[in-house]
Amino acid sequence: MAAKSYRFKPYVSKSASTMVTKTEIGYHQFKIEGYSFNKGIGIGKWLTSATFTIGGFDWAIRYYPDGDSEETKDYLAFYLELMSTEAMVKVIFDLVLLNHSKPCLLSPRRRCPPRTFHPMCRTWGYTKFIERKAFETSSCLKDNSFVIYCVVSVIKPSCFKSTELEPVIVPPSDLDLQLHSLLESGERADVTFEVGGEIFRAHKLVLGMRSRVFRAHFFGEMREKQAERIKLENIEAEVFRVFSISYIMILCRS
Repeated sequence: MAAKSYRFKPYVSKSASTMVTKTEIGYHQFKIEGYSFNKGIGIGKWLTSATFTIGGFDWAIRYYPDGDSEETKDYLAFYLELMSTEAMVKVIFDLVLLNHSKPCLLSPRRRCPPRTFHPMCRTWGYTKFIERKAFETSSCLKDNSFVIYCVVSVIKPSCFKSTELEPVIVPPSDLDLQLHSLLESGERADVTFEVGGEIFRAHKLVLGMRSRVFRAHFFGEMREKQAERIKLENIEAEVFRVFSISYIMILCRS
């Protein structure tokens, strides 16, 4: 009797998603002419650049000629300020002093890690960007003027990108055919059934997997010592053959 093949339905992966975070980058140059004329305006007082727009938000650079506090009066301080009202935005920004459009050798390049600007915290920056004495003797200051260069990277809100995937088809199982072939060939069989004068070779492990009776008979504490050959009475060989093939089908469908 030919074995019937039972096939599984294909497994289909329908979609996938990716979280995407992008940045919008822009820069602004703030040139201060007449550096010496602005010294002495007072600690904590600042000069503001023109407003510029990056990433849909308005910004400005603050420059403190005399420092932003008594403790930092010997340093130049620079801050990035969010000018858009009632806005909240996360950015990364860099500040560097320029000399003829090139970074000064003695100028620190300050990269601020991601910071969130909002109405209660509109400025982030550096109170000790560069010491005044070092700045005044550097190449950053030329003809009583200098340039502070600011690069702003506005971090956009993350969004999800969905994509459709090609179906992944799982090949149909042919376990039933393989077990039927194994039964028919008798390869590596370790038990035989004598039925109506015919011999059927089988495998203890397969039988024990599906039957508690066979499992106890072959592998239990009370296993038969001569369990390699079993004689069955009151059953015809053809009936037993049909039963064994049907048993394989049940095994594969379970």
